[in-house]
Amino acid sequence: MDVAEVSFDYDDEAGVWIATSDDIIGLVLEDDSPEKLMSRVLDAIPELIELNRLPRYKSINFSVTSNELDTDNRNVGLGA
Repeated sequence: MDVAEVSFDYDDEAGVWIATSDDIIGLVLEDDSPEKLMSRVLDAIPELIELNRLPRYKSINFSVTSNELDTDNRNVGLGA
């Protein structure tokens, strides 16, 4: 697989952003801003891929959803 999917969802009740992925086992993080969460996710992904012996992805697709924001999709290349 060349692309992994990561979702950022805003939890109105808790007031936090939550990142999850069906492709990257163990990725469940939360933070109070999407910018801080993105930084934490990008730090965690390589370690989770190695720990879980997952395939190396060429890129990660991020989808962001919130009741307050329109859905936004981003792609981050990871290099070879």
